[in-house]
Amino acid sequence: MKRRQLAKRGRLGISSLTAIVVLGLMGWLLTLPPPGTASTLTFTNFVHNSTPAVLWDVMIDDATANLFTVTVSVAATSANSGDILGIGFNLAPTYNALLTAGDIAGTGVTGLFQNTGSCGQGCNFNGVSPTTFDRLVRIGQQGSPGGFITDTTFTLATHGQTLTPSTFTALGIRAQSVGPTPTGGGGSAKDTSTTRTLTTAVPEPGSTLLLALALGGLFALDWGRRQHTAASCVTLDRAGRP
Repeated sequence: MKRRQLAKRGRLGISSLTAIVVLGLMGWLLTLPPPGTASTLTFTNFVHNSTPAVLWDVMIDDATANLFTVTVSVAATSANSGDILGIGFNLAPTYNALLTAGDIAGTGVTGLFQNTGSCGQGCNFNGVSPTTFDRLVRIGQQGSPGGFITDTTFTLATHGQTLTPSTFTALGIRAQSVGPTPTGGGGSAKDTSTTRTLTTAVPEPGSTLLLALALGGLFALDWGRRQHTAASCVTLDRAGRP
């Protein structure tokens, strides 16, 4: 009878510990960056080759599998606005060699150019540094027929490359109709930046706590098994006595 009770207690103990371990492992999985969690590269400190200056928000992320998403917009804090006409960027040599025109796509994209400082009528970076870009994406059309574009998004195939501060090394924005927000004016912009910051996803504090639970659960399972084994040995030993 006593032997059966010990065995039952051991089974119950292991079942409870197994549940703890399952919960703990779930917590550990939650600490891993889930699909769609992005690393983000931002460009700041633009050299403003324009009058008046437009403040830009530029973000490149890897939230979508196998794609880098480039988002450029007039910053909400900017006193001036402009019609975005071209976006140029320089790349790491390895990535540059892999990228083709077919790898760049977006609803606002109307032209793709490479190794140049010009992206068609009204769109050039003459007189600024860098004067040429590995890739230059034309957005919309020149003048009012193309609309007043203050934000745009397009994607680039990653070709297995990881987003780092060296993946994109420089970025330029060509804009027309620059002037006071919201309608702009008669100025133009040829703004460039090489200042970039990479932000990577980190586990939330709650997930870190669950990771601790996972480790504790594994320890508890090991301890419970050892206790069960010891109890079984004692029972067998006593049962074998004359």
